[in-house]
Amino acid sequence: MSQRAGQVRRSNIQNGSYRLQAQQDAALGPDEQGAVTSVAEGMTASGTVSGSGTLLVEGTVVGKIKLNGAVTVAGTGVVKGPIEADTVRIAGRVEGDITARTKLLLDMSGSIKGDVTTCSFTIEDGGYFNGRSHMTKAGKEPVVVY
Repeated sequence: MSQRAGQVRRSNIQNGSYRLQAQQDAALGPDEQGAVTSVAEGMTASGTVSGSGTLLVEGTVVGKIKLNGAVTVAGTGVVKGPIEADTVRIAGRVEGDITARTKLLLDMSGSIKGDVTTCSFTIEDGGYFNGRSHMTKAGKEPVVVY
């Protein structure tokens, strides 16, 4: 990815184009375009969210998220509980452990308070991480060792 592309992606997430960013992060095929489930700003969802697809959190989720797909926590989003997904992008706040099978990106406005397990972990300048990280090998199923 070029430096310019990285800047465009960063500005998308800061300016609130989270839906497009979530689709790009999930690398959705043409049949899946627009298939994003969201928890809107001002809403709170409690319990377990599971299944396949892409989840965009602009509000609050209290509970476990377990997806085959991507999770994006927008700048206004809060997750209080563990997250397990293929791709995870955090621009908001997460209080819980994260297992990202493919990659984890902590944006400059994001914060994670919890342990992470992934094979690719990027923290942008300004991103806040308080926890332990366990790096796995690409293509292998992450095993939490804590």
